[in-house]
Amino acid sequence: MQLIKTGTTVTGEINQEGTVLVNAKESIGVAAVGTGAIANIKAGSTTKAGDSGAAAGTASGASALFADDGGKVLAVTGATIESANGGVGAYATSKTGGGAGTIDFNGATINTKIRGLSFMADGTGSKINFSGTTTGNIDNYGTVFYLKPANIPSSITDTTNFNATSTILPAFTTMMNTYFY
Repeated sequence: MQLIKTGTTVTGEINQEGTVLVNAKESIGVAAVGTGAIANIKAGSTTKAGDSGAAAGTASGASALFADDGGKVLAVTGATIESANGGVGAYATSKTGGGAGTIDFNGATINTKIRGLSFMADGTGSKINFSGTTTGNIDNYGTVFYLKPANIPSSITDTTNFNATSTILPAFTTMMNTYFY
């Protein structure tokens, strides 16, 4: 891989062939950060955030795939993305202020194991795209999406701001329309 950075433009390409396992807190497996940065997860490759046989929380905050600041990650047919024990399979964000990250699934398989999270997106313009048929396998106690609370209760007895269906469904619809296409 050749990586060249000029100002805020990054050009470079990662081609993953094989297995990447991230089993440490707040770590990243494959990242594309910066306009022009591209990470290709090739057929036959496996990228994991967390190991389902490890202790709970061992991969807390870890991401298998990460895109930020205009970077793009592409996972194609035959690629496998897995999350477990606090790990996130795919995380697209725009936290650095240089642009939104994009993760594109074009036929990949997503395995969400115990205590894993499949997808997370935040920030302005960040997207997780499904441009081809993508298979999702969600094990018991696996989670597909993270949805921030629509209301934040002030205490455990605050039932006025409880996140009822009437507030969760519109928030979920907004999240899907904003970050997933």
